[in-house]
Amino acid sequence: MLTEGVKELRKAKGFSQEELAKKSGLSLRTIQRVENGESQPTGETLKRISSAFDLTLDELTKWINNGDVFKKTIKAKNEYLHIFDNKLIISTTDKIYDSVGDYEKSVNNLFKTLIVFLVFIPIFAVLATLFYNSNPHLSFCASGFTLFFLSMAIYIILFKSGTTVVYRNFIKRVRLQNTIFGNAIIIQYLDMGRFKRRSLFVTKDKFETIKKTLLEENLSYNIDFKTDRKTIGYEGGLIIAAFFITFFTKNLFENFAISGMWVYGTISFTLSGLMLFLIIKGLILSYIWSKNK
Repeated sequence: MLTEGVKELRKAKGFSQEELAKKSGLSLRTIQRVENGESQPTGETLKRISSAFDLTLDELTKWINNGDVFKKTIKAKNEYLHIFDNKLIISTTDKIYDSVGDYEKSVNNLFKTLIVFLVFIPIFAVLATLFYNSNPHLSFCASGFTLFFLSMAIYIILFKSGTTVVYRNFIKRVRLQNTIFGNAIIIQYLDMGRFKRRSLFVTKDKFETIKKTLLEENLSYNIDFKTDRKTIGYEGGLIIAAFFITFFTKNLFENFAISGMWVYGTISFTLSGLMLFLIIKGLILSYIWSKNK
């Protein structure tokens, strides 16, 4: 779309709205109206904007359109899935041109999460070393948390960071699945040569409508709909495993604090094992899919 295309190109060029207005000889308000979809730009306005980007008008038009035709939007619980001929856009708003802003927010949230992990990793590593001889239960627990935060940071960097735009030719599978956490659209795709997985939870009343839409848009097949029973999945299995670990180990020691350290340490190592499994699986899928794309 025009509004999204101008905004994305401005961001790609590293221009602020003020800089684009100055380079194009247009007012700041005009640029804002174009990007917000408040008005349809005239031919002269588009010529000035293309000149500011060092493009011809035809090049700008082709870049904006990129052969993409908007089809429809699916409303999930907390997000929107915008379907185009050649791509999908995952956004927190029904306004498609806000996808760039969504990406900036997701990047900021990603860095905040990684900062937390990177701060706690050395702290728990030091604690594990200090208490290795005197308090083995504390050392065990700290070691578990160190490995967990490290594996989580690696997994997020490799498989969770990415753009809000998913191009159709890189999509490997789209599923509509009934999990213990609710109904979800699960998109598996390649991004920069790496396996990525996005889940969008949907309400039960929209389940059949979304299923029909995915089929109509050739995004999935009947075999990809697991709606007859709830699927536990990795997260559900993890919760069940943590419950049994806590149940069977809480009474092994008379001292509640010591028992708690062993329990939390065991759970942390279990979580870390799951994350390492997902990392290895993601690397294998990335390799296989990159070879077969």
